[in-house]
Amino acid sequence: MTLARWARTPRILFVDDQVLNLHRASFPESAIPFFHKAPETERNRHVEMISQFGKNLAGGGARPARQYQAEQFTVLTGHDPLLRDAGSLVAAILRNEGYDPMQVPAAASLDDTFENVSVFERIASSELCVFILDKELSYIDPLLAMAHAHCIPSVRLRYDPEAKDSTPELSGAVRWKRSEELVSSFQYLFQNYQSAFVTASGEAIQGVATQKPISIPPNEWNPSDGPGLLNSVVPDDGYVHDRVEGVTRMLANMGTSRLDSDTVCRALYNRIKQEDFYYAFEDVLGDPNLQKIKTPQGIASANDGTCIDLACFFASLLEAARPTLTCS
Repeated sequence: MTLARWARTPRILFVDDQVLNLHRASFPESAIPFFHKAPETERNRHVEMISQFGKNLAGGGARPARQYQAEQFTVLTGHDPLLRDAGSLVAAILRNEGYDPMQVPAAASLDDTFENVSVFERIASSELCVFILDKELSYIDPLLAMAHAHCIPSVRLRYDPEAKDSTPELSGAVRWKRSEELVSSFQYLFQNYQSAFVTASGEAIQGVATQKPISIPPNEWNPSDGPGLLNSVVPDDGYVHDRVEGVTRMLANMGTSRLDSDTVCRALYNRIKQEDFYYAFEDVLGDPNLQKIKTPQGIASANDGTCIDLACFFASLLEAARPTLTCS
């Protein structure tokens, strides 16, 4: 399996739920859990994943095009405190721009570099990678070579105490010796990167100039509208239904007492806890009176959510499990 992961061989991987929970670090993030005693559980999700896998293979070829997560950035740094601090500065810039950066330190040895396939997969699934390099070659440089080999957009910021100029070289690399130089050079490169996605055509310009009716999408909520929050509680969501079905199957013989209901609630909480969702900051919207609330599927896709996102998600689970809960 590890060889297949390094080779980026097309694959679909189902793992026993208990095994995956106990050994999460040994499996790729794409691993799909199932209950070996009731493999039909979460059938909707499994059918969807198999269908998507078939679509990925439809293009032919041994290796499909790289699939990356938009706005997911990876910042790789050396072990030196100066390099780690530089990585934190870069991550803060990206976070302020609304992106999702993850800082990854260098491995302790070359063997560790090649054994930790999860770091390579994180690089391969990132929209952009930022390498904070030491003056001499280090264990991050092989990862940089891999990023180049797979045509992954990358920014190279190499520390050099003798650097006289921090402007990007012809090769694209930046040499810096002070944090102020690093910040200004990275901001310049990042703005240049962002500008590559800005295109203007006749249709686009016409679309901007055309007045459109203003409406609030379902996932944007005004905190002053308390009842409106109920629109984000979606018990019929497929992702919610699969999780509730899995839990209720495991607790098939439960009664409807308050104690049994508490058991169901705890089981739902523990099931979602296995997903290891990250806490996310609130999205900045143009209208300061609105707050964006992710759907359960959106939380799963981003692997994160705000407090209100996760609260609505859990409320959706409880609402979907209502028939099994006591009303007393």
